[in-house]
Amino acid sequence: MKPVQIIIAAVVFVNIWIILLFRTDSPARSSLPVFMTRSIHTGDIVLRNGKGLISDKFRRMSLKDKSYSHSGIIVKEGNEYFVYHMYQDMKHPGLKKELLNEFVDPAVSSNAAVYRYDINQAKAIELEKNIRRNYANHCTFDDKFELGNDAYYCTEWISHELSEVTGDKNYIPQSRIDDFVYIAPDNLYLNQHAQLIFKVPTR
Repeated sequence: MKPVQIIIAAVVFVNIWIILLFRTDSPARSSLPVFMTRSIHTGDIVLRNGKGLISDKFRRMSLKDKSYSHSGIIVKEGNEYFVYHMYQDMKHPGLKKELLNEFVDPAVSSNAAVYRYDINQAKAIELEKNIRRNYANHCTFDDKFELGNDAYYCTEWISHELSEVTGDKNYIPQSRIDDFVYIAPDNLYLNQHAQLIFKVPTR
């Protein structure tokens, strides 16, 4: 592993233990305004600025805009909006599913935004099917932070899924620090394919 990857992995490990020590299982304390949820489509992505050492490290990996640290893909199921995102914890690392309101709750996020890509409805349906398949197959979290293997970290997974449905391996740009190539949070939305839908009000 490269030095940058070792540092990231170490920070992740330490912060997981901190989260486990001080975690509470309280439900989400707020919800998005109705006008915002009505504008959301399956296939949109949500980014948040999380709290803690992991979030600070990933936020700093963005080379242009350091507003966000974590991300996931939104899927509407019935009347609920869920976020599928690659997440590392000690018990269940991998693809996690949680309510959108929980993902952007002020307890875990100080800032959030929703973006949409220029994919048509057929591609969005294909994306949703792939996400459900990933979830059923327990897609693995990439704790080595390497591109090109069968495991993924949050931004890498989103990039991979979009490349699969668009057939464009360069659909999401990459960042580089020395010889370490990776997908940063700002790579997901600072590109020609992403459009801002709304920013979640700071609370």
